[in-house]
Amino acid sequence: MNWIDYIILSVIIISVLYGAARGFIYELFSMIGFAASIIIARKYYVNLAEFLIHKTKVDDILLGFIEKNKITEAFSTIEPLEKGLSNIYQYITLVIMNCISIFLIFIAARICISLLEALLKEVFKLPVLSNINHSLGALLGFARAILILIFFYAMLMPLASLEKFLFIHEAMTSSLLSKYFYKYNFIFNWALNTALNIFIS
Repeated sequence: MNWIDYIILSVIIISVLYGAARGFIYELFSMIGFAASIIIARKYYVNLAEFLIHKTKVDDILLGFIEKNKITEAFSTIEPLEKGLSNIYQYITLVIMNCISIFLIFIAARICISLLEALLKEVFKLPVLSNINHSLGALLGFARAILILIFFYAMLMPLASLEKFLFIHEAMTSSLLSKYFYKYNFIFNWALNTALNIFIS
């Protein structure tokens, strides 16, 4: 185990304890809001990425930064040339733009939904917490921790492809738990699968 494994375990333990302390109903509100934020980000991130690419110079700045750094084997399985891109640097730039867009929309949606959660919690008078309520809250806390880690890895993986952040890539590959969060990372797969479409458009 390395420092990434300890971070993963810490996130899970803290989230489980927090969920147990708050109870099932509070955690249910939170999980619904978290899931809704991911769904909203999934639906609209492409639009934001296209706007940032065509209306700002963020992608040019990113491309310049990436071109100054060598690519590690983190992206060795990706073949952008076969998909019509001129080089892997452009591909990684587009992937990062997608990740940035997912992050921004997720945060905006999460803030708005959190305000709604607060109102709902004031409206509904919650019962005194029972042991079952605590246990179910801990279970939802565990589920939330997994989603948080998947989201975190989706943002981290593009950086790990650059030599400047080689220590992150090395830590991820030597970690016992990391493989579960990048191998089955559906959020990062969104960013990968739509990169070519954004480039063409």
